[in-house]
Amino acid sequence: MIIFDRYERLGVLSHLYFFNIAEYVARGGAVLFAAGPGYIGRDSLFDSPLSNILAAQPTGTLIEEPFHARVSDVGNRHPVTRGLPGSDQEPPNWSRWFRLIDVNPSAFEGTTHTVMTGASEKPLLMLSRYGEGRLALMLSDHAWLWARGFQGGGPHVQLLRRMGHWLMKEPDLEEERLTAIAENGNLVVERQTLEDLVETSPELSVEITTPRGDIKEAKLTLQQPGIWQTRVSAGDLGL
Repeated sequence: MIIFDRYERLGVLSHLYFFNIAEYVARGGAVLFAAGPGYIGRDSLFDSPLSNILAAQPTGTLIEEPFHARVSDVGNRHPVTRGLPGSDQEPPNWSRWFRLIDVNPSAFEGTTHTVMTGASEKPLLMLSRYGEGRLALMLSDHAWLWARGFQGGGPHVQLLRRMGHWLMKEPDLEEERLTAIAENGNLVVERQTLEDLVETSPELSVEITTPRGDIKEAKLTLQQPGIWQTRVSAGDLGL
C-alpha cells in the first residue's frame, strides 16, 4: 500500500512515477491519500496523472470550521465504518475536527462510496475501487486530534486499521460477502452487503444443499446495518 500523507508535488517525483502508481492501482494495488491544504494548491496531487484514479476534484476551497465527522447511510453498512465506537450517538461521541477540503465528484471511471461526511454533509472519507485496485481519500488532516485525545478523542485506531485492511483486501472487510459456518450444531449463513435491502427482497432468500442432497430454503434477517443472517439445523455430517 502506498500512502500520501499531506503530500504536495515539489518536483521530487516525476510525472512518469505518478503514472506508474495509477497503473499499479489498476492492476490491483492500493493507495491511501490523507489530504491537507496542499490538495487544493497548484502542487496538488490532483494535477498529476493520479487524477485518473481520484474520485474527488478539489474546488479550491478550504473549509475551516468545527464539525463532527459522521458516518453516512452507506457508511453504516460499510465494514470499514460500520459500528465505529461513538457513531450511534448524535452528535457522535468523539471530538470535532476543524478543517475539510471541499471537493466535487471527478470524471472517475471506478466506483466510490462516501462513508463519512464532514461540515455541511460534505465528503470526508471516500473509499473507491479502480480497476483491480482500491483507494481511500481522507479529505482532512485532523485525524490526529482523535489520537491526541482532544475533547475525548475518537476511534482513530479502529478506523485506520479497518481502512488499511480493506485497502489490502482483507476478506472479512469485503463489502459484498456470503459465508456459511458450522456453529454449535447449526449452519450460520451470513450475507454482508452495501445494498439497501428490506425483509421482502428476493436477494435475501438462500438455498442450502445438505450433505444428503436435500435442498432447504431459508430467509435471511437483519442483524445490524449491512449484515443479514439465518441459522438452520446442521444435523448431517459432511459438506
